This record gives sequence, C-alpha cells and structure tokens, in this order.
Amino acid sequence: MRGKQLGRGCVLLLLASAVTTGCVAKATDQEIEAMCENLVKLRGEVNTDPVEKLIADVKESYQREEKRLEAWKARDLKGWDDELAAKLNDAKDDAEKAALTEEYTKKKEVTASKHDPDIQALPGKMAAAIEEAKKKAEDNKAAFKAAVDECIGKAKTEGVSQKAAQCRIKATSTDQYWNACR
Repeated sequence: MRGKQLGRGCVLLLLASAVTTGCVAKATDQEIEAMCENLVKLRGEVNTDPVEKLIADVKESYQREEKRLEAWKARDLKGWDDELAAKLNDAKDDAEKAALTEEYTKKKEVTASKHDPDIQALPGKMAAAIEEAKKKAEDNKAAFKAAVDECIGKAKTEGVSQKAAQCRIKATSTDQYWNACR
C-alpha cells in the first residue's frame, strides 16, 4: 500500500511539474526583439553608432588633418623667414635687402603653392568621406536588422520564457546573456 501511495505521489508531482512548465509565460514579440537587439549590440559584430557620430568622427579627422597641414606649411614658411632674417642682418645696403626680400618672397610662394593644393582639397575629400559615412551607417543599420531578425527567428523556435527575455534585455555581457538568463 505504501508503494502505491509513493507511486501516486510521483505521478502527481510529474503532473504538477508538467502543468507548471506549460504555464510559464512566453516572451512577447517585443521582448524577443529587445533581447535580440541587446545580444547583437553585446556581440559588437555590427557598428551601431548613429550616422551623426560617424559624420562627427569624419569631421574631426579632417579638422586634425587640416591643422597638421597648416602647421607643416607654417613651419616651412617660418624656415624661409628665419633664413631671410639672418641674411638681411648681413646685407650691406637696401638694394641687397630688397633683392633678398624678393628672392625669399618667391621661395615662400613656391612653398605655399606646394602645400595649398593639399589643404584646399580637404573640403572635397571630407564631403566624400561624409557621404561614405552615411552609406556605411545605412549598411550598418541593414546588417543590424538582419542579425536581429536571425536572432528573433531562433528565439521564437526555442520558446524563450518571459523571465529569460527580461533578464536578457538587461544583460550587460554575452556571458550574462547566455549563462545567467536561462
């Protein structure tokens, strides 16, 4: 008799377990999407920076380049000025000083003409780089959506619980996402 009671208890426990398991709330579509977006971000496989940040990075890069080229030009021109100043101190008369000034003015013009095309080309190059950044942002957005959609498909077939989805939405690492949120 005791064996039959124990057997019935096991059956009742199995039934209660099956009923409880069947009653676990499944994640909503919005929760699945949010957890998948978080997973793709955590993986870092797709650049999720907004287009504004990509454009700001391009502008910053070109501003640094412009400063570098301007400094290089200024250093070269200062070299001619320093050399001219030394020679003017040694000049014997105003005619020699005028000749030296004219010679170094030409040298500075030649030097500037070597630097100016690179400096003047920067705005055009920057505009092209901004357009490329915009295209890259669109490509990144499409890749992000594709990765999220793939994750959503897998999550729906796995039947993720609402509790696991909520945990995965808040996860701050892939390890936490997969191992702590079951």
